[in-house]
Amino acid sequence: MQEEIEREISSTEVALRTLWEKARLASALIAALQEQKSNLQHRIQELDQAIAQMRNDAVVKDMEIMQLRAEIDRVQAGMPKGRVLTVEDRMELQTRIQTLLQKIETHL
Repeated sequence: MQEEIEREISSTEVALRTLWEKARLASALIAALQEQKSNLQHRIQELDQAIAQMRNDAVVKDMEIMQLRAEIDRVQAGMPKGRVLTVEDRMELQTRIQTLLQKIETHL
């Protein structure tokens, strides 16, 4: 009878040790997952801010492109058909076109 009780006690001790080890491992895993979740939430906030900034930048660039297109239309509308450009007019127009192209390229 004594041996049977000792075996049960021994068996119970082994079961408790095993349970304790599993609980300890689960606790460590939970802590690691909580830290990972916190890191991911921080990264999500960073990406949301980056997206918002990119959207704002896109709106600004779209407005600039619209302004540049309007300026091109004004230049084209201001030139009568069949008019011959002077050398000065050509140089000025070439400079304006190059400036517009550079602005467009920086926004693309």
